[in-house]
Amino acid sequence: MTRRDDPLRGALPVQSNLQRSRRASAGFALLELLVASGVLALGLVALTSATWRSHALTRSVEARAHADRALRTTEATIRAFATAQIEGESAWSAEVHAAFGPGGTETFDVPELDPAAGAASVGTILLVTDETATDEELGVKLGMPRDLDGDGAVTNTDVGTAGVLYPVVLTAGWRSERADRTARRGFFLVGL
Repeated sequence: MTRRDDPLRGALPVQSNLQRSRRASAGFALLELLVASGVLALGLVALTSATWRSHALTRSVEARAHADRALRTTEATIRAFATAQIEGESAWSAEVHAAFGPGGTETFDVPELDPAAGAASVGTILLVTDETATDEELGVKLGMPRDLDGDGAVTNTDVGTAGVLYPVVLTAGWRSERADRTARRGFFLVGL
């Protein structure tokens, strides 16, 4: 009987090869499982990070929208006040100066935002009475320095209650997750 014809001899090597094949594929399946788990874990970390960044960006955009809305609303309130003073019997510049005073001492709040570090409120109102102030100093483009009292010269450092034109700078400063943020809005009040 030849090796081929012997049923017992031929079966052993085949069975042995089958067992080796099963053990090798079982080890390969475990390796595949570990690699797939690692890829899945990396994917979950990336998804979590992207979601967190998306939420942070959404909060940042919402905060900026609240600040912009407060700046526009405050500007409208100041303009309405100044217009009412023109229509009244009182001296326009004296009333505007008394209401909003120079030096940025007037403030406004934005309930949805927390003030920047060291600030008492989110918003400040700066009524500019210095004709020599520059746009760089004010932080907005208003075309300053400019004649504010109508005397033909740009030399007065305090036009006080004699102004016929008052630049106003509104600033909103709020705390965000990473750093303090600031938004500014500049406009003019024009009197008689």
